[in-house]
Parts: sequence; structure tokens; C-alpha cells
Amino acid sequence: MSMHAVSWALAQRGPTSSSKHVLVAIAEAASPGDWLASVTTQQLSEATSQDPHTVSTALDQLAAAGLIVQAGGHSETRVWRLPINERSEADAKRFLTLRASAALVGFELLRTDARDGAVRYLGIRWGSTKDLGTDLNVVERFVRVMGGVS
Repeated sequence: MSMHAVSWALAQRGPTSSSKHVLVAIAEAASPGDWLASVTTQQLSEATSQDPHTVSTALDQLAAAGLIVQAGGHSETRVWRLPINERSEADAKRFLTLRASAALVGFELLRTDARDGAVRYLGIRWGSTKDLGTDLNVVERFVRVMGGVS
């Protein structure tokens, strides 16, 4: 089990609460480094106390949202990969763009280190700090309201 993978899964916004529970169960089964988890629908059903049909629906939703990627297996046992690094790199680029836009209107954007758990974003102006949470979409809306990002 990788605590980094579990922390990452908990910080994601799942399509539904059921799908987020399945995502966390996959993260618990993922091996550190390659973020691969080989699990059956039945194992996920038992881990989450959800009906197998609900688990299958959640897997489809998670794959459609890009939160899991099928990396192998067959209908019974599938291998899922968590796109932890891919999403982190894309989010890092997006954050830097938002940070530059915020600076143009007098705000400083900061973020916590991912190694400490879920990344949190902060907006600072005139010594006042606003916690913007963990969702980069919220950060973008904040920057837009403050006059940045057209």
C-alpha cells in the first residue's frame, strides 16, 4: 500500500461518492512507483461494501474522468494505473500559468508540497492569506474574479 497514492486519491474529486470510494480502494492496492493495482471487481466490492454492479459503474466513471487508466488484465482481473505523475505535471504547468496571471493583478499564489499530502493552494495579497483548498479549478475561478485570466 502506498500512502502517497491514497493521499492522492483522497484529494481527487470523484464523479460520485461511490466512485471515490472505489478510487481509494484501488489506491490502497497500488504499488508505489508504478502506481499499478491488479484487482477484481469482487475484491473492490468487498473492500468498499458496494454491489459489484455499482463497482463496475464506478470503474467506468473513474476511467472516463481520467482518474484511472486500464493498463492490462481482462474482464475478471484488471490492472489499473493511477495517473499520479501525469496529472501532477499538467497541474504544475497550469498552476504556473495561473500564478503568473495572479501576479499581474497583484496577488501571489502559493502551493504546498505534494510530498506532504494533498496539494493546497493559497492566495496572498497585502499580507492577507486566503486558503483556496485543493482544487485547481477553484484557484482559477479565484484568479478570474480578482481580474486575472481572461
